Amino acid sequence: MFVFHDYSTHYIPSASYAQSKLAQVIFTKSLDSKLRKHNIPVQVHAVHPGLVNTDLFNGTLLKTIAPWVPSLLFKVAFSAVFITPPMSWKGD
Repeated sequence: MFVFHDYSTHYIPSASYAQSKLAQVIFTKSLDSKLRKHNIPVQVHAVHPGLVNTDLFNGTLLKTIAPWVPSLLFKVAFSAVFITPPMSWKGD
């Protein structure tokens, strides 16, 4: 069993983020197991969104030494969220 840490007294953004991603993987594996047990033909996946330039990186060594690097390598949060379907896509 995994024990999640309580960051109420000393909040660490990167550790909290990592813990939340681990919780998503644990949930996904548990859901997959239950679906298989009941022979329900549904696939579940936990995927990584890629690196997104958010406030999570503020105060890190990377942004302190080379603040221009994230804008070159990471996705912009706005474009990662607002993706429009191609013109050929036909919705219901």
